[in-house]
Amino acid sequence: MAAVTGGFLDALSGIQDEVAQVVGRGSGADGHVTVAFSESAGVHELVIGVQAMRLGSERLAEAVTVAVEEARQDLRQKVAALITESMGDVSRLEETIDRVSTKAEEALARSMRNATDLTDRL
Repeated sequence: MAAVTGGFLDALSGIQDEVAQVVGRGSGADGHVTVAFSESAGVHELVIGVQAMRLGSERLAEAVTVAVEEARQDLRQKVAALITESMGDVSRLEETIDRVSTKAEEALARSMRNATDLTDRL
């Protein structure tokens, strides 16, 4: 059980640095507004092209909002792909936990039987 849990935690710890480096990208106003977004820095790159500057404040704000949301979604997808690539399909985690739990219960039952047998011999 400890080996399975330890392996999972080691894998999780190992990808934290990689996840911190992932950057999502998005755009709005037909590509005239671009954004880079990361978990650690949020929006850390915003480029507004000359054509986007002519949109007016409301439409420009909308284009920036669209670009940021697109970049955040891109980041989520990249992180999910990285986790799946590094750790396998996490949807099977519940199955693994159940299997480990069953083995732990079986080991406990064996220990209890051994303790009972030892007590009976005394």
